[in-house]
Amino acid sequence: MLNPEEINMLHNYFLPNITPVLVMEVLGDLKKDESEGKSSKESVVKLARKLLPHNSAVNIHYSKLIEMDLLGDMVNIDNRPIVGEITTKESTTGLRGFHIEDSAEEKALGKWRTGEFSTTDELVAKLWREVTTQKDILENLQQQLKKGDAGSPPLKSLQEVKNYVDQIMADPQNQTGILKFCIAEFGISAESAAVIFARWEQQPEKKFSSFAPYAFYCCLVKLFFYIGLKNHLIGTRPTNHVDLQYLYYLPFCLIFSSNDKFHKSVIELLVGERHTFISGDQLKKGLQEAIGYRSTLSERKDIDRTLKEPPRVPDFIIYKLWNKYLAWPPKFERKISDQEIEEQKKKIDEFIAASNTPGMQDAIDNPDFVVKKYFITLNDPCPCGSGKKFAECHHKQQ
Repeated sequence: MLNPEEINMLHNYFLPNITPVLVMEVLGDLKKDESEGKSSKESVVKLARKLLPHNSAVNIHYSKLIEMDLLGDMVNIDNRPIVGEITTKESTTGLRGFHIEDSAEEKALGKWRTGEFSTTDELVAKLWREVTTQKDILENLQQQLKKGDAGSPPLKSLQEVKNYVDQIMADPQNQTGILKFCIAEFGISAESAAVIFARWEQQPEKKFSSFAPYAFYCCLVKLFFYIGLKNHLIGTRPTNHVDLQYLYYLPFCLIFSSNDKFHKSVIELLVGERHTFISGDQLKKGLQEAIGYRSTLSERKDIDRTLKEPPRVPDFIIYKLWNKYLAWPPKFERKISDQEIEEQKKKIDEFIAASNTPGMQDAIDNPDFVVKKYFITLNDPCPCGSGKKFAECHHKQQ
């Protein structure tokens, strides 16, 4: 729902977390019926170009993170994206950090932006459309839930559903059952399940929320969905079970924005204390406020400032979000000298040129640097945030 200028402003002010389910929904448009004289491929290209490669992150798939969590690998649920393809590096001055390569999803988006689609893309898109548009998929599930759980009390609101689920998840007698539910519902392999149960038996206290906090959260969300569906408090629109997947990524963001009816109905019951939910309409309004303000500026330095920070207008939506999470605007501001800027550029070059240090990843708890690599075409918006094409902006300066 955002136009190119709004998309560019979004990436200037926020780090969008691109979820794998969104990537699949974009690809799924390949098999939409053509309408208004536009091909499905053109629609996918247009959407892919809105998922800009710079200042964004593609999160690891939730199913992989659930399995990691159950196996004992730490999954940080600290409101930051979790990305893959990480390589440990060491710079010439002995500083250690990570280089993040393009993920499979990012590489796919790069191809789609240029209109390149493989036969596999076509087949996956077709399968995705078939699975996600079955009209009776949730109606059948609703009937199965009613038959399989006839003893649970009838619930009249989603708040009652949340309270009921919280009781189930907290009951000491249910902890092993929740673990089994998790393994079955999220398709954990038999090999991994054996290791997980062995780890579970070694726990002095059988408490699932501390055993695997992220997996616990995902079980809570899924159980909430099932019980809400069973009590006719969540609709049977086929896409609801796709929209459910976005909620599994809440622990990896601070702000969740959506215009989806299902999301709006349940989000306030699932978000944490640090989270903020704003509707898609509110987000669009906030970006338009910033764009409108920028259009009134005449000084180059003032215009360039809006590439790095939103207008300092307390009533603006973006200002309020920055103020909440960044203690912004700062009480004291220091002008950075040209010499400091040059030193920072040299240090960045040092980090980019850092060499491999195999086997050291586990030893780096607090990396000195993180370098994110991404592929950008000449027709993509310039990473500087100007809104111009890369070919017409900083590429000319190289």
